[in-house]
Amino acid sequence: MWKCSVCRYVHEGDGAPEKCVKCGASQDKFEALSDDGRQLMERARFSNRLLAALIDIGS
Repeated sequence: MWKCSVCRYVHEGDGAPEKCVKCGASQDKFEALSDDGRQLMERARFSNRLLAALIDIGS
């Protein structure tokens, strides 16, 4: 996973994209996420899916 240092967009892939799809920043503005950063991102996405499911059930 790679994070844009300009807009904080997270790209999943083996390498950084040539340019950020969100803000247009160049490839050199991307930083590789650490293992801890990746785990944190995965946990946050899981929590977001659970919350969305709870909101859907409550509607």
